[in-house]
Amino acid sequence: MAGAFDLLQSPALRALLADEGFASPTAAQEAAIPVILEGKHTLLVAPTGMGKTESAVLPILDLFLRAREKVREAGAKPRRAVSILYVTPLRALNRDLMGRLDLWGRRLGVDVRVRHGDTSQSERARQAREPPDFLITTPETLQAIFMGPRLKEAIAGVRWVVVDEVHELASDERGAQLAFALERLGLLAGEFQRVGLSATVGDERDVAAWLGGAERRVSTVKVPVAKKLDLRVTSPDPTPRDHATAAKVMARPDAAAYLNTVLDLVKAHTATLVFVNTRETAEILAARARILDETFPLGVHHGSLARDARIQSEEAFKRGALRGLVCTSSMELGIDIGSADLVVQFGSPRQVTRLVQRVGRAGHRHDLVSNGVIVATEPDDIAEAAVIVDRTMREALERLPGPEAPLDVLANQLEAMALERSRVRADAAYALARRAHPFRALPREVFDETLAQLAAHRVVWSEGGDFGSLKRSRLHMVENLSMIPDARTFRIVSLVTRKAVATLDEAFVASFIEPSAAFICQGQAWRVVEIDDEKDEIRVEPVKDPLGAIPSWIGEEIPVPFEVAQEVGALREGIARDLAERGGTEAAARAADRWRVGPEAARKLVAYVAEQAGYALPTDRRVTLDVGSGRVVLNAAFGSKANETIGRILSSLVMARAGSSVGLEVDPYRVILTLPSRTPASAVREVLMETAPASVPAILELILSNSNALRQRLLHVARKFGAVQKGADWRRINMQKLVEIYRGTPLYREAIREVVEEKLDVPLAMKLLGEIQNGERELVVQGLSPIALAGMDKRADLISPARADRTLLDALKKRLENERVTLLCMNCRDWSSETRVARARDVVACPKCEGRLLAAARPWHKEALAAWKKKGRATEEERKELRRLQTAANLFLDHRERALLALVARGVGPDTAGRLLARQKPDEEPFLRDLFEAEVTYARTRQFWD
Repeated sequence: MAGAFDLLQSPALRALLADEGFASPTAAQEAAIPVILEGKHTLLVAPTGMGKTESAVLPILDLFLRAREKVREAGAKPRRAVSILYVTPLRALNRDLMGRLDLWGRRLGVDVRVRHGDTSQSERARQAREPPDFLITTPETLQAIFMGPRLKEAIAGVRWVVVDEVHELASDERGAQLAFALERLGLLAGEFQRVGLSATVGDERDVAAWLGGAERRVSTVKVPVAKKLDLRVTSPDPTPRDHATAAKVMARPDAAAYLNTVLDLVKAHTATLVFVNTRETAEILAARARILDETFPLGVHHGSLARDARIQSEEAFKRGALRGLVCTSSMELGIDIGSADLVVQFGSPRQVTRLVQRVGRAGHRHDLVSNGVIVATEPDDIAEAAVIVDRTMREALERLPGPEAPLDVLANQLEAMALERSRVRADAAYALARRAHPFRALPREVFDETLAQLAAHRVVWSEGGDFGSLKRSRLHMVENLSMIPDARTFRIVSLVTRKAVATLDEAFVASFIEPSAAFICQGQAWRVVEIDDEKDEIRVEPVKDPLGAIPSWIGEEIPVPFEVAQEVGALREGIARDLAERGGTEAAARAADRWRVGPEAARKLVAYVAEQAGYALPTDRRVTLDVGSGRVVLNAAFGSKANETIGRILSSLVMARAGSSVGLEVDPYRVILTLPSRTPASAVREVLMETAPASVPAILELILSNSNALRQRLLHVARKFGAVQKGADWRRINMQKLVEIYRGTPLYREAIREVVEEKLDVPLAMKLLGEIQNGERELVVQGLSPIALAGMDKRADLISPARADRTLLDALKKRLENERVTLLCMNCRDWSSETRVARARDVVACPKCEGRLLAAARPWHKEALAAWKKKGRATEEERKELRRLQTAANLFLDHRERALLALVARGVGPDTAGRLLARQKPDEEPFLRDLFEAEVTYARTRQFWD
């Protein structure tokens, strides 16, 4: 034993450490163990791989074992109760912890159990009868425990609470709910020691305040990120090998170069985590890798995969069956997946906190170097990655402020309190709420309005300063334990391939999906053709030109902070200065040295700035308004949320002037507006310069009040307040009426707050607008510059847009060739053969009579087959079917394969096929386009025909 381990007094625990090879503590353990042993509320902030779990568990187990021994020495029997509560945000962490702590518990005589939504009923019953000493659970399951009388009694014995990954919880509504629940636990169990385990954050005071609440002092123990990090940024140029790869995977050569670089890095290491920013990118990257080598052991891990699939990937990676794992933020938290020796980040991580957490997964031990490589793509991505690496080494992380007084959480916890006891004093409930950090500044009138609205919806009763539960309260609470919105999903099916393209969640469907609506998915623009409510299926067609009025699906995108975007602007300014003073070669060398980027990446950065020669360069202090071709681009290095806020203001106010819709697309460095015809670009400058910053909140509320985004969020909040049933379908609710009914209520204000805080930054946008208007930030109006145009081309990914359209037509042809068809001889009417189109096209004549008049029919077209077989007098319907078969036979005789393709297409009969075939030229592509359009037309109008 050494250092802080010497302070542990339990002989059994010290023996366990010796047996498990814990010879000396990590820096985190050395710093945290003494503080926790003193009984102080403690926040431990440390990078991944520093042994944070043991830093908390070891001293708490020591305190627990000592306390139990004192009870036994006094001749008493220790009480069966939960003494240690360990709360984690993910069930996967529950599994991981249970595996690690179960052995310790058995060695120490400490009963360790896990409880979450998947815990069996028999195990739950056992825990109620025989409460464990140490319970691992989730925030949502803790809510359920309060509702069970036996386990509620058991947690009245809690003396220590550990909150793992506390930085994740402190920044969202799940955390606000848990903060309130911990105050409720304090009423039940008395004061207990609180220990929070956090990754490195921008300001640990935010997290400490969340952990301690309004009335407790929390001691913060911080271990610097100075755990060794080896970070670099690369952006390879295409080689002949990459051009060959591009042809194979249907990608651009530069995209193929990124793909090959990622795979080369994976192959050069034993275990590599490849982080991407969206689930879409994860799937595309893995799919293209499999095209190159379908046997290479590369897995996928993201939140849309089934739980069993994620567990399977985790276990396969841990045991070495997978060399690489392509993953999203689902692998950021501390799930034990073994020791990765490299982390690859595909594209900029967009935030410093993301990079620190992700790269910390490599060398997941305190004594190892964490190696990370960022494979950046276009120049903005390179610059952003370089800035984030630099900020990481300076430990300049972003702050993660949590929601302030979320009223749906308040409603949820008031209902929970009502269920705990028959009568609750409103004064006491208000005082308790204000002890939880997210509600520390909650006004009493807002509390009273929220309670009154709950009572109005018959979720609780409220009278004379008291409130309590009603008959429906328990069921409503069970259905609304979680603050995570219900995740109903819809399958998106391509009309070309008849295969699922992806799944969309209810939030996106409610916001955008209606017939003819367009959206971006898998790097391709799609337009909705039909919606099948019964199957939760949306059928779509591909469309061109995703820019402008067509909305982009950016729900998964990680927002780039203002501070990072500003440093990207400053980086541009520095490179421009070096270019002017030293020339391109020296500027590239200096950029490579200053920003930890490879030589190819440095050359791209310099070329990007050099191309802007002749135009004003957008920087941290200079904004440009680029005008041309019906588009206006505000180049502003303001970050995601500020640009989104300014973009909505500009597009809405210009639209009000023009009387027609204005297309809007936003990234951290641009606001791109597509103007209606006859709308002058000067209208954008006028709105930018004339809109009073103080009017922004009111304008935004007006904009949002008519938005689908607010209506969908309003529905979610209404479910929490009991105004709408959990299973209510947004498609069957008059959403506009819902807005009008609840306008001005706590329910409505909460929905507005959630939309604004998730997507926008109103105070920052107001400040920036003011600085532009008063000249603190320079504004230059100019033509469309290279940097503006670069923003319009950003959405290209591993699928090449230039090849995608032809690829879709090829997929259509392949599907039709695989369709089954029955050939019928119209001459002898005595021979038929069922086969596939690809084989039927080679049949020239009937093998029985050698007649060449062969009709093609679908095998399930019973009426046509019955009419063909009938030798006697035919009915009028049968004669009609025979005429259709005769037409089909003539088409096959004249047009061969194309006739078969047309006749098996969805909704294309002999008459339509004849019209399509009559106007065709030798080139096949126009024919396939017409065939696809015919299928789409049928899908749109099928309700009139089927």
